[in-house]
Amino acid sequence: MGIASYLTEKYRELLEIAFSSYRDYRDLRRDHLVLMVGISLSIALSLIIQRIMGRYGFELGALIAVAGSIASAHRVLTRISASMERIRGASEEMPYAVFMASAAARTGLELVDAIYFIASREASVFRYLRPIARKIVNIASYMDIESSIEAIRGVPKNIKRILISYLASIRLGTGVESLVSLGFELIKEASRQASRSIVLSAQAGLLAVLVLTTTPILMLGLSLIAGGYVALLSSLSIALTLPMILLAIPQPPLPLRPIYIKPPRYVSLSLIAGPVSMAVLVVAVYLPLFITIDLRILREAILILSALMIFSGLAGAYLFTQYIKNIGRARDILFSASQYVKVYRTLGGFNIDLRIHSLGFCAPWVLFYIALSLEFFMERGDIEPLVFNRFSEEMQDLIAKNMGRILTSLIPLAASLLQPFFLSGIMYMGGSRDLYSYILVAVSCIASAAISSKVVFGTARNTLIPGLSLLLLHMLLPQMG
Repeated sequence: MGIASYLTEKYRELLEIAFSSYRDYRDLRRDHLVLMVGISLSIALSLIIQRIMGRYGFELGALIAVAGSIASAHRVLTRISASMERIRGASEEMPYAVFMASAAARTGLELVDAIYFIASREASVFRYLRPIARKIVNIASYMDIESSIEAIRGVPKNIKRILISYLASIRLGTGVESLVSLGFELIKEASRQASRSIVLSAQAGLLAVLVLTTTPILMLGLSLIAGGYVALLSSLSIALTLPMILLAIPQPPLPLRPIYIKPPRYVSLSLIAGPVSMAVLVVAVYLPLFITIDLRILREAILILSALMIFSGLAGAYLFTQYIKNIGRARDILFSASQYVKVYRTLGGFNIDLRIHSLGFCAPWVLFYIALSLEFFMERGDIEPLVFNRFSEEMQDLIAKNMGRILTSLIPLAASLLQPFFLSGIMYMGGSRDLYSYILVAVSCIASAAISSKVVFGTARNTLIPGLSLLLLHMLLPQMG
């Protein structure tokens, strides 16, 4: 009974993260009712099917029970997923909020002021932390801030722990020292996590590309001995595991994450057309296994789809160039602000809007964070140049890490673009000209190029590299004849 109560309490705490109004609570009760009724009906229907049908009755009944239960639980699972995303997002954003407050620390109450400041601003920077800040501000209008943080529900425990320990230091009279040390400690840990994420992403991407290059070479050799089905099974394994590999490769850390600023409709459509073209292309590669089709027509269709993927990827590459440009702009803003603080010892009068106009359609998260932090510093009044220099140095360190991420990602990019040359040469020398070998090589090129896109651009939706890889493959394969 104790374990059941513990799990129920944890489940309730998890779902409370996603609550923003009484309507959410009411909808959750309805979702739980649908879940219980759906599971009961699915099990009842499963038992009826098993009794009516003889052969395959158990298998069909089990399938109905599982499918019905999943369909009934999808809204609850969606809420759990949203809660976990909010916990992760708020935990990522909290160190930067504390560091922003610590850079302006003079009285020790700056973190409380930062909470009010975040609650009153748009959610473009602190997307997950802002709802929590608004909850705290709303409850703080009825009680003191410390009591409101302790009483509020739906706040991740690690964030509540940071705030409560900080408020305790204010009572002890060590608010400034505690805030400065806390901000420095949290931002250093966030910087270390960013470094680990960058290294892990580059290493995982390179390893995956190397495996996807060597595996087809081995399988092509085995298929000449054991038959073409070895190559076919290998290609199916690669196609089925690709989504899991892409999910396993970490996305860029928060400060380096791209933020899209209302791109025009043609850019949005082209970004959608690329993944759709790649999915259709994978289906087209396997199409000759199921229907009789002229391979010349299929080859022309694949070339057209590759060209469409390249065209779509060019739109993504254009956004990426704007992203790189805005990284340099963030560095320029920090330098200008540092010079301004040295002269005037305040950021009052510093025109941040003039420096962040015409950003284009894509910019790193750290640029918006710097702009918001400067706005917060302006409201605080005087600021010590040494304190602001520390803030500027930490932000420039994060920006330098981003440039390192881009440079390290060039290795898996080069490996994936060289893969068509290796595989086409192996097919030519080994005499592997059957359909199964072609499918294996094509799927391997698509998979490794998609992984490289995830490492380079931070997303696999940019299809420039897969399109180029497949186009190179089809330019080299005709030489086999």
